[in-house]
Amino acid sequence: MRVGIAIVLLTLGASIAHAQDAGLPPPSCVPVDRRSADADRCAEALFRAADADASAADLSVDVTPWGFYPGPARLPDSAITQLIGRVQAASAHAQRLAQSYQRVIEWTRASWTIQALIGQACVYERLAAAIRGASLVSGNDAFDVQIAPIECLAVARYVLAVRGARAGGIRLPAVTTAIAQLGRYSTDRLSRCVADQQRRDSSFAPFSPLDLEPF
Repeated sequence: MRVGIAIVLLTLGASIAHAQDAGLPPPSCVPVDRRSADADRCAEALFRAADADASAADLSVDVTPWGFYPGPARLPDSAITQLIGRVQAASAHAQRLAQSYQRVIEWTRASWTIQALIGQACVYERLAAAIRGASLVSGNDAFDVQIAPIECLAVARYVLAVRGARAGGIRLPAVTTAIAQLGRYSTDRLSRCVADQQRRDSSFAPFSPLDLEPF
C-alpha cells in the first residue's frame, strides 16, 4: 500500500496560517519543510500540543436538561433543535482537534504520523460516542445515521496507522491501543469501513485479518 498517498487523501486540509496563529509550533516549523533538520522536532512539538488539546477537550453532548427518555418516547422539536446545536458544536470541536493532528502528518515523520493518525481516530470515536448518547436521549433516528460514518473515519485511521507501523517495524504503545480498538468492531464492520475508504483512495488495501494481529 502506498502509505504516503493514503495519508494525503485522509487530509482534512488544515491551514498553516491557523497553526501559526495558535502559536503551537516553534517559529522554525512554519512553513512546513520536510527536509529541515528540525523536522522531527517540529512534528513532535505539534503532536504533543495536539495531544494535550485532545486530552483536555470535552466532546460530550450535554443531555442533562432532558434525561433519558424510556422506551419509544421522543423529545419535543424545540429540545431536538437544541440537541442538534450541541452535536454540531461537538463536531466542530472534533474537527479542530483532528486538524491539529493533521499538521503533524504534514511533516511525514513516520512515528509521529502514526501517532497522529491514532489521535485522530480517538477523537472521532469520542465524537461518535457523544452522538450516540444524544440519539438515546432524543429518540430521533436522525442522530443514528451520523454515527457509522464517523466511526468509519476512526477505523480507516487506525488501520492506516497499524499498517504503517507494521511496514516500518515501528512498535509503539499507541499502535497496540489501535489494534485493540479495531478488535472492538466486527469483522464485517471493519471490512465495510475499509471498503468505504477504498472508494475514496484506490491505494487503500482491502481489510485483512492481519490488520488485527499484534506484531
